Amino acid sequence: MKSKVIDGHEVAWDGRTVWVNSGEDGMSLARFSAVGIDVHKTGAEQLLSDDSCLACSHRGGDPMNFSDWRKFQTLMEKHHSVKVPDEVMPSYLQAWSSKWEDGEQPHLEVGRISISLVESPMGWLVKVYGLSLDAQDPVNLRTKNLKTAKKRAESRAVKLIKKFSEELGHSLELLQ
Repeated sequence: MKSKVIDGHEVAWDGRTVWVNSGEDGMSLARFSAVGIDVHKTGAEQLLSDDSCLACSHRGGDPMNFSDWRKFQTLMEKHHSVKVPDEVMPSYLQAWSSKWEDGEQPHLEVGRISISLVESPMGWLVKVYGLSLDAQDPVNLRTKNLKTAKKRAESRAVKLIKKFSEELGHSLELLQ
């Protein structure tokens, strides 16, 4: 686990979860993980009320995504004046926030998953590798536009990750 002091508070992370602890009393101010966002009141404010949450949200099935990460950063700055940097972002989100590597065969790495686009006379095909013993799933994306193909490939990859995780009995977090 790594940690550092940012804006007077401890920010700790392990690649999967980010914690923000108060620089005044050490109490938990916030947590971001694949299953949810928790932004709490300060320790003193918690003692004066029955509720500790300022902004807490949890997902049942889908893991938190990149837009949830941006929401977490905004909430931390708004409620606690802490600017949580992208360098502490959970690793499963980092690939989605990176750019496609263009070239002969555009590709994007998402943890142990590789998404590649292959141009064909009928349009772009998406190939997803690394889900289950290098399984691949070539699917015609029905577009000749590369930008549209990239968006459709990401959407297809998310569906495949969910499908394989259910079949293998693993959580999404383990696959990413």
